[in-house]
Amino acid sequence: MNHDIIPQGDLKFNDFQENLIKQVVQNKVAWHIPQDEIDELLPLQQAWKDAWKKASNRKLRTQVDVETKNIARTKFKTALRPFLQARVRHNRYVNDGAQMACGIKPRDRKPTRIKPPDTTVTIYTTINKGRELLVTFRQQSEEEGSSRYGKPKGVSRCELAYTIGRKPEHAEDYDFTIQVSRSPHHFRNLHEKYFGKEIYIYARWINPRNEPGPWSGPFYSIIP
Repeated sequence: MNHDIIPQGDLKFNDFQENLIKQVVQNKVAWHIPQDEIDELLPLQQAWKDAWKKASNRKLRTQVDVETKNIARTKFKTALRPFLQARVRHNRYVNDGAQMACGIKPRDRKPTRIKPPDTTVTIYTTINKGRELLVTFRQQSEEEGSSRYGKPKGVSRCELAYTIGRKPEHAEDYDFTIQVSRSPHHFRNLHEKYFGKEIYIYARWINPRNEPGPWSGPFYSIIP
């Protein structure tokens, strides 16, 4: 994805630079922009305009005209980028409306609020080599927009709450809990007293703000 605030196409770039320089010249006093910095841009702008005038005529232009245009544009853009950042983008005298007038989308100054997860988890258990139980956690297949793989957007990890050898009354009635970020989770090196016993697992998503989503489960399996 292109995040350059300077348009890529020649036509769009030409319109952009024409309007930008016009806005800067008209508002240089209010925006506290030194005249000498503007003066450094004007010759580069003129070189671009002269080169673009020739290269924009597809019937009459030569390869030299096109190359001259490309060089003029590169030099102009190289000078424009730091000027835009210092004198327009991060200038406290240039408000959002003024930036839009320059053809620049204002920065989003409000951080995006991370919401608590509202989707549920589904779990698959498989037996690995030895006495290892693999627990794979994914999005529910019926969740809107779900790919059924990995964690939903805005989620950092999955909490697994489980009991061994007894069926819990509810999600909070667990004996053990663990938070994991990668799937599958490996239950390994369990004490031999748990071999062959039932394991009941509840699961829920948790976001980076430690806000949990709804529990799902219990999911049932046998420890090998």
